[in-house]
Amino acid sequence: MKKRPGPSTSSKRKNNNLTKRTVVKEEVPPDNRHNKDAPTNSTEDAPISIEEVKDPAQDKTEEEITKAEVEEAIAKDRDVANWMKSQALAESKRLKKAGAKVTILKIKNTGIVREDEEDVTKGVVKNRVEVNTELEFESFQQLLLSDSVPCPLRDNHNYVNVILISDGASACLLPYIYPKEANNDLSKWIFINNTMQRTEFNIGAFQTITE
Repeated sequence: MKKRPGPSTSSKRKNNNLTKRTVVKEEVPPDNRHNKDAPTNSTEDAPISIEEVKDPAQDKTEEEITKAEVEEAIAKDRDVANWMKSQALAESKRLKKAGAKVTILKIKNTGIVREDEEDVTKGVVKNRVEVNTELEFESFQQLLLSDSVPCPLRDNHNYVNVILISDGASACLLPYIYPKEANNDLSKWIFINNTMQRTEFNIGAFQTITE
């Protein structure tokens, strides 16, 4: 796990394509074509009939298709959230065994933002996290990160446990998933609580934590 120094406070038409299947009727063998005793149901000059087979999706309206897509996306997001929760619970149990008092905070929203900083640095990548809590993040003195791991349910995303420590042995844990980006080193964070108080953590260097 990596240790981070403390904070600085400052804020988818219907599918009209038809699938066609060719149906060819069986013909009388060539040797019997001029035989008067041959069956009279020869189809030598019978045309080939085409049977149209509708795509099942064609019977669905655009609204129904859109609704299905939304429901699928919601189900996928729910699976991701449950996976993140399991990761956070596993980390919480590990910390509790080590003697720490851990509270898992609920995430409301996350995002990657790019902001210009006062030192004229343009487009600095920051990890923005809205948290469902009244806690004031400026009270935390340390920020710890677990090693990031790929999220198996969302392509090109990583997961990391974010642990905030205040005075004493109490800690708050935030499950965090983010898109892989070469220029996001997880060194800059923005935390926003329910009162819209914004607290930034600017991490200057990594330090190794002995587990």
